[in-house]
Amino acid sequence: MLTADLVLLRRRKGELTLPALTGKSGDSVRRWADEVLDAARGCVGSPRQLYSSLVNVMGETQQERKVARGLAKLVEDACDFDQANPEDSAAIRRELFLRATKARLEADSSMDWKRESVVQAVCAAQGWMKESIDERLYADLPGAQRMLRVPNWTCESLVELYDTSRIQAVLLRAVQVCVTYPHTTPSQLRDLFRQLKFRQLLHQSERAGDEGLCLTIDGPYSLFDSVTKYGLQLALVTRALREAGSFELQADVLWGARREPLVFRHTHRAEGASGSEDAASRQCEDNDELGQLMADLATLPSRFTAKPATTVIDLPGVGVCVPDITFVDSNIPGRRVHFELMGYWSRQSVWKRVELAEAGLPEPILFGVNQRLRVSEEVLDRKSSGALYVFRGRPNAKTLIERIEQLASR
Repeated sequence: MLTADLVLLRRRKGELTLPALTGKSGDSVRRWADEVLDAARGCVGSPRQLYSSLVNVMGETQQERKVARGLAKLVEDACDFDQANPEDSAAIRRELFLRATKARLEADSSMDWKRESVVQAVCAAQGWMKESIDERLYADLPGAQRMLRVPNWTCESLVELYDTSRIQAVLLRAVQVCVTYPHTTPSQLRDLFRQLKFRQLLHQSERAGDEGLCLTIDGPYSLFDSVTKYGLQLALVTRALREAGSFELQADVLWGARREPLVFRHTHRAEGASGSEDAASRQCEDNDELGQLMADLATLPSRFTAKPATTVIDLPGVGVCVPDITFVDSNIPGRRVHFELMGYWSRQSVWKRVELAEAGLPEPILFGVNQRLRVSEEVLDRKSSGALYVFRGRPNAKTLIERIEQLASR
């Protein structure tokens, strides 16, 4: 992932924009992508510092150097390096330096002290080859690590990754992000919202027109703590935003060391990718907490059968809700009760769900809320279409089934 200092940005009248990777700018980025990939492939088997030295001399202007180093960082992050044991290198240095100190103290003059004799004595005592002592001495330093494998990327794939990473670097400084999709499909919504919940991102959504969606995500700088961890999760969801189709993005960011408030605008044009039918099942498998919960539910006798949810619950004018699990009643055909597992970043997302339930959701839904959010189950009365299940640590499958049965009996 790119850092903010490696991103080329245009700042004008309080706004940040990314230069489009088209025309001469795009050709320049592709040229440096080829140069970086060739340099990395030529350094296989060599120390990391050789690759760094080749990259540091690339580019004639400041902008070209920033582009080259940004591309090089993405490649380096994906490479495999030989990881030396730091304890071995420390032991070698300790043994060599102690022997060298002793030999220097025992020598009658500086002319009598010779490095070669000390090195030879240490190698003989440890059974090492004399030619490898210099390599072993500082093998634990990052620059000495040998490059073992380079990712099998093309120039175009590296440029595409660079384009996504530029947005990620900006979003790490975001206070709030607003993403507007002019057109979405139910499968796209399910995939996108599952990624948002899997990353435990605070978000609100509402329909924009007949087929569009307006999505608002809280940025890391809207929190009092966990800024770095939350910012990383927001950056990682960028690919899911792009895969959901074309969008207009506007983010309020705090930029630079002084945290200057600026507005970042970005437009993405792409054909929307349709979600697969088994995406819900994969999401439950990817989320350890949901996966364990589904496994526990499968062992309990109940008239309700738990399945990964594939439904998007839309309440026009209020918002959109995407549950995680759907409980199907085997006694009454067509009866379903949904369950959504909430994150624990802030209470705001819970109150948004409470608002949805009070407005009258078309299907009953139970919201699982961690005790750390300090929300009472009593905030929703029995007349609403939803309920809260407040749990400590992680949700209990038996208690969850009981709450689902209670909600279904209303």
